[in-house]
Amino acid sequence: MRKIEFLRHIAEAFFFDRCRVEGYAEEETQWGELRQTKHMVFENMPCRLTQAATSQKKEDILWNKSTEASLLYPSAFHIDGGSDVAVTTEDGRESIFIAGTETVYYPTHKEVKILQREKA
Repeated sequence: MRKIEFLRHIAEAFFFDRCRVEGYAEEETQWGELRQTKHMVFENMPCRLTQAATSQKKEDILWNKSTEASLLYPSAFHIDGGSDVAVTTEDGRESIFIAGTETVYYPTHKEVKILQREKA
């Protein structure tokens, strides 16, 4: 086994979370109109959700905390910007995010910034 493959295997051993990725594709209707349709890209993909507090500020008597989230995932996969990403953490909680447009490539994995989708 090459060294990079060994390191990739070690990095992926820490992907305890699972995610479902749904993307969008253009489809032409029977009457010639183009529309965006949602389709499943990956299901049960190993990943790791990371969140970090970026700022805290006090508004009246409450503290408003801002967080930045990233998704780490195996380099064999690709997530397009704007895709819907549902992450199920190892404790069973599910959160829905929208993937950012810039993917960071590392020798062992990929990383994409994600934004939490507002609940309806």
